Amino acid sequence: MSAALGIPEGTPVYERCRRTTSPSGPIDLISTFVPVDIAVGTDVIKPAPTSGSLLDHITSRKKPRADYATERLTARRVDDVEAGALDVPADEAVLSVVITANQSHR
Repeated sequence: MSAALGIPEGTPVYERCRRTTSPSGPIDLISTFVPVDIAVGTDVIKPAPTSGSLLDHITSRKKPRADYATERLTARRVDDVEAGALDVPADEAVLSVVITANQSHR
């Protein structure tokens, strides 16, 4: 997972998951990975949802700097955990979006 996030292998991260639903069922399943050094001292490490956006919450407490972001969009089959969380068949296709905020190393 670290390689996909563009961080060194073994970097400890917190994972936050959120599922959005509508009257007709689940809409999306969002996983956010935050390096521990950024997450500590914020509500990211608590199981309860944060009020407002996660990025705004982190920014108001830690003041991280993102110089640029990359976004990767792919289509793939759900894994077993996603199929259960989204209540879809195991062969269902989903869109996967990975957005990574980066700092320039100057």
